[in-house]
Amino acid sequence: MIPAATNRLVILAATKMLGGICVAGIDRSAQWVRPVNPPDFAFSPSQLSEDGTVIVEPYNDVEFVVGERLNNPPETEDVTAIVSSQPHLVRTLNDGEVLALLHQMDEHDNVAEHGADLEGWLVGIRRSLVLTRVDELLTAYRNMFNERRQRRIVFRVGDEIMNLPCTDLRWRSITRNDNDAQALEGLRRAGNIYFALGLARPFQGHYYPMVVGVHPVPKLTVEVDYNNL
Repeated sequence: MIPAATNRLVILAATKMLGGICVAGIDRSAQWVRPVNPPDFAFSPSQLSEDGTVIVEPYNDVEFVVGERLNNPPETEDVTAIVSSQPHLVRTLNDGEVLALLHQMDEHDNVAEHGADLEGWLVGIRRSLVLTRVDELLTAYRNMFNERRQRRIVFRVGDEIMNLPCTDLRWRSITRNDNDAQALEGLRRAGNIYFALGLARPFQGHYYPMVVGVHPVPKLTVEVDYNNL
């Protein structure tokens, strides 16, 4: 058995899943890591809390107690979290630190080249997470998918127009009551905009890509209602 260890991450994705919340971030070696809670890989808000407050949120530098890294490509970023040990908030990054990290992790040119088949590219390189600078925000809207109303964002990276569902918890909060278009106008006022993109868990033979982190700078600060995700 692999002994438990502490892994320190800057969170760049916190999203809604059917079974709870999925989170991911960047470790000290500038690699993507996704703590997971088997068997459904999701967390409850209390499992992401320290002293009763959810602290596993974007731009927080958080320590997790983790166990083994799972061998389940393309989700090679998965590492088992020890949920009996609460995470610990080290600090929160400021706007300058957030922008520097986003710039460091940016894979704009790769996403522009492979955006027409993001699923195939990521599966082929045995990854499920990537960050890109967004060149243009086009629209945001809702559609029906699997009997649920799904938030979607249309955006341009290089010459590639991408139309993806968005599961970011903060985006879900600011678009309540069908405020998608208004929320998008707010993003357009940011000086810089980056999206974290990720592959969903397999569904009907596919790993569907989606926006798992919406990152304007100045950074998006939203109070998420964890009782109403």
